Amino acid sequence: MATAMDPPPPVAPELSTSRSRIAILGAGSVGSTIAYSLILNPVASEVLLVDPKAELRIAQVRDLSDATTYHGGTG
Repeated sequence: MATAMDPPPPVAPELSTSRSRIAILGAGSVGSTIAYSLILNPVASEVLLVDPKAELRIAQVRDLSDATTYHGGTG
């Protein structure tokens, strides 16, 4: 039986990913591979690719979107 002096039981953290975001700096080979992994294994609700080379970034986003469509991801 718990008494007033007993500490409260530990509370498990909420594991909801409904509002979490991950930003990846660099849309090259490493950044796009990390993004692909995060999309297939949803850890966050949003994955943001950041790269100063707009053409590369846009191309990677399109590739990721196409790839995850065929593999059942959220893309």
